[in-house]
Amino acid sequence: MKWIVIDTVIQPSCGISFSVIWSK
Repeated sequence: MKWIVIDTVIQPSCGISFSVIWSK
């Protein structure tokens, strides 16, 4: 399995959240 980072969102509370999509 390989993962691709599609978007990076910076939140003041949680810090940095990574939105990733899993490709088979």
